[in-house]
Amino acid sequence: MLQIELISPLDNLVGFEHAPENEAQRAVLADAERRLLDGEAMFAFSAEAGCAIREVEIESPWPQSGRNHDHGHAHDHAQPTRGDHEDMVVSYGFECAHPEALRRLELRAFAHFPRLQRVRAEFATPRGQGAGVLTPNAAALAL
Repeated sequence: MLQIELISPLDNLVGFEHAPENEAQRAVLADAERRLLDGEAMFAFSAEAGCAIREVEIESPWPQSGRNHDHGHAHDHAQPTRGDHEDMVVSYGFECAHPEALRRLELRAFAHFPRLQRVRAEFATPRGQGAGVLTPNAAALAL
């Protein structure tokens, strides 16, 4: 199993961090949730590893996309507000047929969320631990 957790301020994903105030903002939030639930569109891995999405869990302060997704679900419980800052948290579970071949992870979220400019990544594998900063021009992480 490969576990990935993506935590981002809502501003990076939808352009605001307050409760949606109109239909347009609700639609933007719902679209972001739908995109985030598509783990195979968000990440690419070493092809030899044979990784496939198994589960996705999303925590949104104001869920819009509903339930019953193919590979995940949106929590519909209300979260307390934390002042002017709200995050979206997405947990992905991938199963890899050949985890020993997993040498690279590419974050494709930059293509879906143009406000996202930098992601700090940390990882732990049987080969060791590491970290890096991913950007739209350098979106791959050597594992």
